[in-house]
Amino acid sequence: MNMLAFVRSTWCLSLSSLMACAVAASSPPFVTPTLPQRGDPSSFVLPPDGPPSAAMQAVETEASLPPRAELDLQVVCVSRTPRYPRYDPLYTYYWITEPGGYGPYRFSAATGLGSGQNASTQRWPNVGQTVSYTATVRNRGTLAYSGSVEGTWTVDGVPVSVVPQTLSLAPRQTATYALQVTWDGLDHNIHFAIDAADDRPDNNDFSLTSLSVAFLSYADRSYIDAFRVQSASYPNAITDDFFDWLNAHMDRFNQLFEATNCNKRVHFDVLAELEDSASDPTDPARINFAIFPFRYRAGEGSLRLSGYYDPSEDLDYGLLHEMGHQLGLIDLYRLNVSSAQNQVSGQPYAATSDLMNGVSHFLSEHSANAMNHWLYKAHGYYGQFLYQMPDQVKMRFVGYDGAPLAGAQVRVYQKAERPGQGEVITNQVKFSGVTDDNGEWLVPNVTINPAYVPTTHAGDTLRNNPFGYVAVIGTNGLLLFQVEHQGRSDYTWLEITDVNNAYWAGQTGTATFERQLALGGSTQYFPPLDLTEGNADSWYAWAADGVLTLSNDTFAQVGNYSLKYHATGGFDNSALYPADRIASWDLGAVQNIHMRAYAVNPNFGFQEGSPWVILRSPGGYLELRSTNDAMNQAMGQWRPFVIPIAGDSQWARTVHGTFDIEQVQSIEVHIDTWGAGFTAWIDGLRFDPPVCPGDYNADGSIDVFDVLGYLNDWSSAAPRADITADGVLDVWDVLRLLNSFSSQCQ
Repeated sequence: MNMLAFVRSTWCLSLSSLMACAVAASSPPFVTPTLPQRGDPSSFVLPPDGPPSAAMQAVETEASLPPRAELDLQVVCVSRTPRYPRYDPLYTYYWITEPGGYGPYRFSAATGLGSGQNASTQRWPNVGQTVSYTATVRNRGTLAYSGSVEGTWTVDGVPVSVVPQTLSLAPRQTATYALQVTWDGLDHNIHFAIDAADDRPDNNDFSLTSLSVAFLSYADRSYIDAFRVQSASYPNAITDDFFDWLNAHMDRFNQLFEATNCNKRVHFDVLAELEDSASDPTDPARINFAIFPFRYRAGEGSLRLSGYYDPSEDLDYGLLHEMGHQLGLIDLYRLNVSSAQNQVSGQPYAATSDLMNGVSHFLSEHSANAMNHWLYKAHGYYGQFLYQMPDQVKMRFVGYDGAPLAGAQVRVYQKAERPGQGEVITNQVKFSGVTDDNGEWLVPNVTINPAYVPTTHAGDTLRNNPFGYVAVIGTNGLLLFQVEHQGRSDYTWLEITDVNNAYWAGQTGTATFERQLALGGSTQYFPPLDLTEGNADSWYAWAADGVLTLSNDTFAQVGNYSLKYHATGGFDNSALYPADRIASWDLGAVQNIHMRAYAVNPNFGFQEGSPWVILRSPGGYLELRSTNDAMNQAMGQWRPFVIPIAGDSQWARTVHGTFDIEQVQSIEVHIDTWGAGFTAWIDGLRFDPPVCPGDYNADGSIDVFDVLGYLNDWSSAAPRADITADGVLDVWDVLRLLNSFSSQCQ
């Protein structure tokens, strides 16, 4: 399968489907008009030689287009010739089982070259060779232009050529200016500008670098006209010219690179108008360019209706995302994991936000490093920068108190594409081992057979590594670590992007990654009677998209405080308690979970069974999910929820793994919204009957057997008897027990 087609299949398959991926709620409603076929330029009047005056006006005659009189020359693009082809890799797909038995899983590798290419195919000009830069100047106005226009070429800030040229251009016609230089293989700033007094001086110049990636796109005449009409509906439109708008995206892409100290640059080498009925051009050949899309066709919708269009900037970041694919950047969201995909712990995972994950308005360190890695490489490969990993990966695990988790049992699981299951983390253990006295463990490498994954012609080699046969689209680039210490377990993650970044930072031998887990330190045997009373610092926030902030708030119905959620993104937003200690709660007598909620949501509403609650124990977890998105009942009002541990028709109960209700380690509250951004308050979160020292044996009754059981544990120095959780068994623990006993846990 051609990799360009493969890349597109992972996102949107065409310009139309790109816009159909999502519709931005903030975009003004607009129906693309059906425009008639444009006539020939004879409907325009050519002025005599010399600069046109305002009186010399020729307007478009088509009744479907608003009339305008505008004088505007624009520099549309700059081409660099001779052109040389990008790599055209051919991919082979495998189901592989590793030598250690892990698998099978699916991956792909570039195993050859298409289009008649081979190892000796020229990719760049030879040093000393003459190279031409050709600027295309287009008359995008409605006034014909006739007169002398001076074009100036600048290299690295120094003018090197001034070319006067007499132009006689009807609207839509073009002229070219050329510069010849000697290729030295270095990256130079090339700038071209025309000296023309017209209505839009801001499109009279064009910049690129000599190693910039050349893009190609065509646009049908009616599509360009429709864009101008549509622009009137957008108060923040930066232009009503489609070619200027596309070049603004290239400028923005280059700004994203610069902001991350990446020297990669992009430009339009070919950007041209076509008659609606014209066949797709075949010259120049597509293989020389990065392309997305090849052609904006008449009748296709506006990119301003894309779900990733930002009206404040008048830019479509979804288009930049797709252009990123043409540079070989992968969909980093393939590293994300939903609860349903994680068959081990049910915990979701969100990779770092990036243009390639969530279509963020910035590039991550990893994407920037990847492009710097391929800075002087011809493009065409996809994701093989993932192969850049240290010789060895070492993990260091520490507990809540920062102390190393010595002698901990470690099990490693991996996200991968499995037969009949898709992309999941199964219960198959990939590696296992025990940490040393410093909490460190050297992760084993998988032995790679180069017959499956030959070194690419761009020089990327997949060597022995912990991830195994790396799928270049990222499907197996995430490891899940289960760490068991002193009878309790917690989980943590390692992305292949972290490993790549360590390699690029110079850790090519052994790279060490430290992870802090909810292990070690003190243990909380009895949860607070109200888990949301002024303890936001003890909660952990996680968001699948955007940022979730947790805080104490006096807007409350129970006690003095509630736990306030403020989410900027959509999808799953969850809060976990406790995040600052280990819990070991015996909830055997608990029948219900009580909480109250209030929400402000500017979106359509909540979804995916919001809210849902998860209780975790060492071997599995219990999920209680609303069957009717009950969180919508809390919009604009306080709403009490009673969630039965046994589940019912309103709260679906699902057990994952081996859940032990007598060893609960945490509680999570999850909320998922349509769109993005909401605020919610959770108040009075408690267990019923309450779990407290007074009911020491956790049987749901407070009686003399609780006192007798406690005194027996206290005398034998059992850890659970340290009710004050200060690490010391003394009279204060006894007094705390008796106080809770006498107050009946109130």
